[in-house]
Amino acid sequence: MAGAKPSPEDLMWDAIVKGDLQAFGSLYRMLYPGLFHYAAKLTARTELAEDALHDTFAYIWQHRQQLGGVSSVRFYLLQAVRNQCLKLLKKEGGIQSLDIVESQIVMAIQPEEIRLKEESAKIRERLDQALQELSPRQREIIFLKYFNNLDYEEIAALLSINYQSVLNHVHKAIVRLRQAEVLQHFRHEK
Repeated sequence: MAGAKPSPEDLMWDAIVKGDLQAFGSLYRMLYPGLFHYAAKLTARTELAEDALHDTFAYIWQHRQQLGGVSSVRFYLLQAVRNQCLKLLKKEGGIQSLDIVESQIVMAIQPEEIRLKEESAKIRERLDQALQELSPRQREIIFLKYFNNLDYEEIAALLSINYQSVLNHVHKAIVRLRQAEVLQHFRHEK
């Protein structure tokens, strides 16, 4: 995009590539909560999520001069953290293939993570049940789309699946959530 104003993340990334430790610390503090949340969902273990984030950021700092520019810092870091989580899960489980590790990920979205118009135990129960009925892949895609604001192309690249598969997963997940009659309780906020 010509003329687009660089985001704070982009400015920090450029400074990091040039060796600015303060920018590195700022980016780390700014993105750590969201990245940790995603890693914890993938690994289901806080220690492993922390290890994945620390390894990822250590790698970035050590190899900053080779990294250069990226089109989306947030997407790049989500992808790097996901890959590191998969590597750690593979190592921990003694599994040979990352495909096997990836197929075993069970990503849970807790009902309290979703803002509701009404705070009702019955609605939360229905939402929890509906989310559990989604496939692990659908839950991960919903999490990436609606909690991390990734677009469909970024999700496809991150998960190494094609664009149409992402659309199909989102569509099927939304149909299931509609059937469970929980979507009308979402608060639409920009």
